[in-house]
Amino acid sequence: MPRLLLLTLLLPGPARPESAPPEPLSAAEAARRDALARYGVGRLRSRNDLPVQAVKQFEAAARADPTSPEPLKPLVKLYAEVGRDRAAVRAAEKVLELDPDDADTAHALGKLLYDAGQYPRAAEALWRAADSPRVANRPARRLGILRDLARVCAAAADWAGAEAALRAADKLLTDRRDALVKSAPYPSPADLDRDLAAVREKLGEALAGQRKSAEAEAAFRSAHELSVKIGDKASAARLDWHLSGLLAAAGKADAALAHLEKFLALKPSGPVPYDRLADLLRRAGRGDAVPTTLARLAAENPANESIRWVLATELGKDDPAAAARLFREQEGRTADPEFFRRLVRFDKDTGRLADLLAAADRLFRAARPPEPADPAADPPPADPAAVDRARAFADAVKAEPGLTTPLVRQALADARGGVSRARDTSELVVALAERDGQLAAAEELLRAAVQAGDREAEVRLLEVLAKQRKWTAVKTEAAGIIAQATRPRRGQQVQERSLAPEWYAARAHAELGEAAQALATAEEGLVRQAKNRAWARRQKAFVLNLLGRHKEAVAECLDIIAEFPAPADVRPTRYVLSDAYLGLKEYAKAEAELRAILDDDPDDAQALNNLGYNLADQGRKLPEAEALIRRAIEADRFERTKAGNPEPESGIYLDSLGWVLFRRGKLAEARDALEQASRLPDSATDGVVWDHLGDVCFRLGDKDAARRAWEKAAELLTDSHAGRQQNRLQEVRRKLRQAP
Repeated sequence: MPRLLLLTLLLPGPARPESAPPEPLSAAEAARRDALARYGVGRLRSRNDLPVQAVKQFEAAARADPTSPEPLKPLVKLYAEVGRDRAAVRAAEKVLELDPDDADTAHALGKLLYDAGQYPRAAEALWRAADSPRVANRPARRLGILRDLARVCAAAADWAGAEAALRAADKLLTDRRDALVKSAPYPSPADLDRDLAAVREKLGEALAGQRKSAEAEAAFRSAHELSVKIGDKASAARLDWHLSGLLAAAGKADAALAHLEKFLALKPSGPVPYDRLADLLRRAGRGDAVPTTLARLAAENPANESIRWVLATELGKDDPAAAARLFREQEGRTADPEFFRRLVRFDKDTGRLADLLAAADRLFRAARPPEPADPAADPPPADPAAVDRARAFADAVKAEPGLTTPLVRQALADARGGVSRARDTSELVVALAERDGQLAAAEELLRAAVQAGDREAEVRLLEVLAKQRKWTAVKTEAAGIIAQATRPRRGQQVQERSLAPEWYAARAHAELGEAAQALATAEEGLVRQAKNRAWARRQKAFVLNLLGRHKEAVAECLDIIAEFPAPADVRPTRYVLSDAYLGLKEYAKAEAELRAILDDDPDDAQALNNLGYNLADQGRKLPEAEALIRRAIEADRFERTKAGNPEPESGIYLDSLGWVLFRRGKLAEARDALEQASRLPDSATDGVVWDHLGDVCFRLGDKDAARRAWEKAAELLTDSHAGRQQNRLQEVRRKLRQAP
C-alpha cells in the first residue's frame, strides 16, 4: 500500500461540526405532516383501485388536518363509488365550507342531490358551481354545469330557474363562441350550433311552462333556424311539436292540430304525440274520428306499437270490450312500463280485476322457467324479455293509486272460490296488502297459498303473523314447518334463510315469555345448524334480550366480537350489545356501542335513530337527540328516494322524532309525527307508537284521543317483549284506569 494512502487512512479525519438538536414540531405542524403523508398514501391506494383503503387514509388525513379541504375532495368521489352517497354529500358540503369557490365539488354535490331527488338543494349547489370564479375562464365546463342546472330545475318544475340557467347557457354559447369552438367538445361550428339549438329548445319549454307563449315561440323558432342551418331535419321538425303544445294551451285546437300533423309525418315513437292527437281531435269537434285515425296510423306504422296502446286507451272510453281485447293482444309483446301503466289503469277503472289477476298469472308464469324433470338438474334460464315484462307489470300495479283494496278484495274472492293463482301473483297482492296495512287480508291470502301447497308462502305467512304480533300463531305455524322440513330445498340462496322458521319460533317463544323453549330453539335450531355462526349466535343474543336476560346477552355479544372481529360481524353485533346494556341500565356503555358504529359510518340511519331515541327516553342531551333522529330520517329518506321506494318515511324513525319532540315540550309537532307513524306499515302495529301518541294527546288535553291510543297500545303490547320491557303494558293499563 502506498505510504501516502496509509497515512491518510491512519490519521484522524476532520472533526464533524456540532449542530443543535432540531426544535420539536408544533402539534399543528405534526398534524399537518401526518395529514400530508396519509393523503399521499390515499392517492396511491386510489390509483391502485383500492377504494376502501383509500377512504380510510383520506379520512385519517381529514381528521389530522380539519382545516384543509384537500383530503375531503377525493372522498366525495370515493364515497359515491362505494355506495355511501350521504357521506359523499356531507364531505362535499364540508369542502365548500372550507373552499366556497370549488366549482368541481359543488357540481358533484349538485349531481348527488339530484340523484336523491333533493332538487332545491341540488339547484343551490349547481348555481354555486356555475357562479364560481374558477370556471369563469373555462366556458365548456361552465356550460355543462348550467345545462345540468337547467335539468334539475325542470325536474322540480321550477321553470323560472330553468329559464335563468338556460339564458346563461345561451349567452355563454354566443359570447364565448370563438373560445368554445376551439375546445374539445366542439370540433366544428356546427357542433356548437347544434348545442345552441338544443339550449334554445329547452328555453322554449321553460318559457312555455311559465305560459310565456310569445317568448317561447320565439325561442322555438330560433332553435328551428339553427337546426335548418346545420341540416338537422329531425330537430327542426320538433318546432311543430312545440308549437302544437303552445297553441293547444292557448285553446287554438285547429291550429295546434295542423302543426301536430306535420310533426306526425316524421312517424315519432312513443305514445305522447298520439295522446295529444286524440285530445286535439276531440277539442276540435272531431272526436268521432279518433279511433279511425289512430287505427289508420297504427296500420301505416306497424312497428310503432305505442299507437295501439293509445288506441286501446281511447277505445276504453266508449268500447271497453274492444279495448280489453287490444290490451290483451299487446301484453306479451312489450316490456315498456308505459304500456303496463295503461293496462293496469284500464282494468282498474273498468272493474276488470279478475282480468288483471289473470294477466298477472300469464306474465309471471312466462317469466318463471319450468321446473326440470330431474330434481338434480339445473333449471333452464328464464326468458329475459318475459322477466322484463313481468317486472314492468308489477311496478305498474304497485304504482297505481287506489288499486290495492279492490285488487285484494278480488284476490280474496278468488281464493275463497278455489281459484289457483301463480305464486308471484299471490305474492304481489300480499305485498300490496302489507304495504297498505291490510295485514289480515295478507294473512288469509298466504294461508290459502300454503293450503294449495306453496312452500315459499310458509315463511311469508310467518312474517305477516309476526307483523301482527300474533305470537301464538307464529309458534304454531313455525312448529309445523319445522316438523315437515327434512333438508333445505334446492334453490335457497343462504343457509340462514332455510332456518327462518326456527328463528321465528325462537322469537315467538321469547315474546310469549317461554324462556326454556326460546333458548332451546335458538341453540338447537340456529346455533348448531347455521353455517354462519356469528349470525346464529347474534340471534341467540337477540332472544336473550327479549327474555330480559341482558347479562347473558352481553356475554354472548362480547364473545361474538372476540371470535368474529370482521367489521361485517362486529357492526350488527353492536346493535344487540347496545340493547343489552340498555336493559341493564348501563346507559353509557349502550351509548358507546352506538357511537362506535357512527364513528365508522356517520350516516348509519339505524344507529342515529337508536342513539337519539335512547337519549330522549332517558331525558338526556335532548337537542342532540333531536338532531340525531332528524339526521336518521334524512339519511333514510335519501336512500329510499334513490332506491325508488314508494314509502318515503320510516314509521319507526318518525316515532322517535315524535318522542323527542314530546320530551322537549313541542307537543303539536310531536302529535303530527306520531299520528303519521301510526299510519305507516312498519309502525302501525307497534304498541309503543300508540303509547307515545296517547301520552302526547293526553298532555294536549285531548283525553278521548289519548284513551283510544292507549287502548290500541294495550291490545298490541299484550303477550309481547315490548309490553314486558320496563313494565310498559302495566303502565298503559294504569293510565287507562286513571284516564277520565
